[in-house]
Amino acid sequence: MNSADSRFEMVKKRHTETLMNAIKEKKADELFVPFLKKMAEKKNYFTSSSCAGRILLLAALGKGTKKEMYFHKRWHRKVKFSELWKEIENFNGEKLIFKMEAFILHLGARNFEYAEKALKLMKEAGVKKGGIIATKPGKFLIELAGTNAISLPVIDNNKILIEKDFMKYLLKEGNKKLEKNFRFLKKFEKKCLKDLE
Repeated sequence: MNSADSRFEMVKKRHTETLMNAIKEKKADELFVPFLKKMAEKKNYFTSSSCAGRILLLAALGKGTKKEMYFHKRWHRKVKFSELWKEIENFNGEKLIFKMEAFILHLGARNFEYAEKALKLMKEAGVKKGGIIATKPGKFLIELAGTNAISLPVIDNNKILIEKDFMKYLLKEGNKKLEKNFRFLKKFEKKCLKDLE
């Protein structure tokens, strides 16, 4: 075994242990768990931080940079308007952002050849956003992401900016996009498990 393969095996082992701990501690996205477990069994791939898609309320501090944000509430499923509006009304802070985010998957590959194979499969499956984001001997990291998304502020300066009817409309659209995301993800997962070694 050469040094690149040794490095890959070491990195794969570490990420697999991290995944199994996250599953045990119920920190992993439940919808993604069966797929992530099966990908961990692949000889030439591993998964890193991933999300199957979600609806969330993101609280912003200060100028609202990424470092100044935290999850007020998140759901990896369709959301009822009553539960969303309750979280908005009960929010005690300056800024709150409503978001619907599509899936994101970080996939590690043994070498460039396997990374290229995963990217080819991504295109065949219809994933429009993806590429290699890190290249080191024994560690090629690929990021694949869905493109459905919604993001807008709902509270600023402690004031609700959005009317109930419009929020209902946005949530309805967010739920539709999330369902479409989950359907697409299932097809993509099936292709990955069949075609990647």
